[in-house]
Amino acid sequence: MKDLQKDLNESIPTNDDFTPVEVDNWEEEQKKYAIVPLPKDRYMFRIDSYELKKSKNHDTMANLTLSVINDSVPENNGRKVFHTVMLTGKGFGMAMDFASDLGKAFQGKTQIVAINESGQAYSPWIDTWIGTTFTSMVIIPQEVDENKKPVFDEAGKPVMSNFNRLFYNNKEKVQLIG
Repeated sequence: MKDLQKDLNESIPTNDDFTPVEVDNWEEEQKKYAIVPLPKDRYMFRIDSYELKKSKNHDTMANLTLSVINDSVPENNGRKVFHTVMLTGKGFGMAMDFASDLGKAFQGKTQIVAINESGQAYSPWIDTWIGTTFTSMVIIPQEVDENKKPVFDEAGKPVMSNFNRLFYNNKEKVQLIG
């Protein structure tokens, strides 16, 4: 078991493994790549893929890539939203809730993370999520500073993120489609 944990720790990249890119003008960079969040609304998604990473606390997380499907606004179809689920640590309970809502509930014998023949970490559990379609509310959260306090511009208006989040709590559950 100790060897598997060591292999997992070595095969899952941490956020520190990536070289930051220097950007002179972030607003121009955003326009260049058209980073515009989806408007707040309920959308249908398909889970396309995932990538395992390590959090700052060295917990294992899966960054899911979701695609908007069957939207009434044709330009929204195919747009990507990213959703992170924690596979270890404090956030694992939320991952179990999310999976349960997808109809992929965690079973006690389910293997969460494993190593394949080429030494790469993968998740047999999350592999079962690929292709699953569901609806969820999407929000645009307000930016927060390093102390997790809301950020406001010079005029006192909230600074909103350039990224969407699935609105997920016990009142607004993800709904499985067929």
